[in-house]
Amino acid sequence: MRVRRLWSRFWSWALAAPVRAKIMGIGLGMIFLLGLAVTFQVRATLTGTMREEVRQRGGAVARDVAGRAVDLILTDNLFALQELVRSTVEHNEDVRYVFVLGLDGQPITHTFGKQFPPDLLGVNPVDPEDLFRVELLDTEEGLIHDVAVPILEGKAGIARVGMSERRLQEIVQGTTWLLLVVTVLVSVVGVAGAYLLTVVLTKPILQLVEVTRAVGRGDFSQKAPVRAMDEIGRLSAAFNAMTEALARSRQEIEEFNRQLLRRNEELSALYEEVQRKEEIRRQLLDKLILAQEEERKRVARELHDEVGQSLTALIMGLGSTEEALPPELRSVRDQLAQIRGLTADTLEEIRRLMVDLRPTLLDDLGLIPAIGWYAETHLTRAGIEPVVEVVGPRRRLPSLMETALFRVVQEAITNVIKHSEAHRATVRLEFEEYSISATIADDGRGFSRHELDGERGFGLLGMEERVTLLGGTLRIDSQPGRGTRLAIRIPLSDEERREAREGFPLPVYQERP
Repeated sequence: MRVRRLWSRFWSWALAAPVRAKIMGIGLGMIFLLGLAVTFQVRATLTGTMREEVRQRGGAVARDVAGRAVDLILTDNLFALQELVRSTVEHNEDVRYVFVLGLDGQPITHTFGKQFPPDLLGVNPVDPEDLFRVELLDTEEGLIHDVAVPILEGKAGIARVGMSERRLQEIVQGTTWLLLVVTVLVSVVGVAGAYLLTVVLTKPILQLVEVTRAVGRGDFSQKAPVRAMDEIGRLSAAFNAMTEALARSRQEIEEFNRQLLRRNEELSALYEEVQRKEEIRRQLLDKLILAQEEERKRVARELHDEVGQSLTALIMGLGSTEEALPPELRSVRDQLAQIRGLTADTLEEIRRLMVDLRPTLLDDLGLIPAIGWYAETHLTRAGIEPVVEVVGPRRRLPSLMETALFRVVQEAITNVIKHSEAHRATVRLEFEEYSISATIADDGRGFSRHELDGERGFGLLGMEERVTLLGGTLRIDSQPGRGTRLAIRIPLSDEERREAREGFPLPVYQERP
């Protein structure tokens, strides 16, 4: 009963409160709730991501220690082994401790100083066939990710590395406080904006009330101000027309002419503003697509110059190490050969990724060869039969449009490979005089409209954004068991049609006139 009375009083107060208070309260509440939701979501996501990064980095550090400790343990070089664990702790900020256990389960070397914690010996057991194993320990210094890696498949001992979450917690706390401060600042700005909005909305209404009272007293000379042609402005204009009709019909005609002239001026100004915004939109579109492609080129270049060369050097180093090992260490040679093979596969995958980031065919030959190459290579690799069709007079499009359209088709083909379970996929390009159309269809499992409306992934949202920025439309038709069809249509402006270039080499894939 008490809660009901409190709710009744609150509801009565809310109904009687001024419009300004209602708008400000709603704005402040929405901003504050949204800020808290974003803060907690970012905090949870950041914690999970950084915790996984600590685990993966701990595994990498532990594997590095285990790999480098093999020769030192086999040669009984305890001094170098101690230097190895010490340097590992010094050069890795998040590493709390490193120690190596022998075959008897006792530490050979460690970084704990004089006293080794005996409690660590019984935790985080690792099997010889495991790549590494992580155990989360709750210590006096906070959470520690204890990573254990068998050395030489457990035949030479176990390497253990402890990764601290102290820096992770500092980053998460700092980010949380920053988001809370931003939420407060945005709330203050929102209150100020809501106050200004209420002033703008309520002032014409109050003025209209005053004019209505004056007209009620018989004073027809009063006019309600028309500040904007919204609902209130239209009401004020209608009220003014009524008062002018009561006063004199000629004044009504003159006022109508003045309003007509003013609206013509507003429409002219609005048309100029639309033209200016359209030009700004196209400029922003060009800069956006150019920035995205430049970033892809930069990433591909860094992969080639840094990661690719490092992996190549690693492969050569592993080969030299494998050849230098004596024949009796056959298992070690086999492991090095496996690692070298995995590294070579990784290098090949990185090279494929570099080509996907920015295919040279798109710059050299244009949209059709680039799409044909991408569909042929990726769909065939996924076991899907590719069919590429080209309709209409082939021509080169402006570079930015070709790039954006290629990225949309690339994302659509990726979705077919990931989700459709199709046997055949068709990519159709249709060149018309005033537009270009692209259709990607498959015979996969399809999906219902409810699934599409329920949750859209980043890939589909990215395609819609690119097509919208080009002024085009994107439509998806799909039914369960009947495949999926994605249709894109982009209009061509006069300038874009003038920039189009006729003729380019025929692609190597199937083409239909």
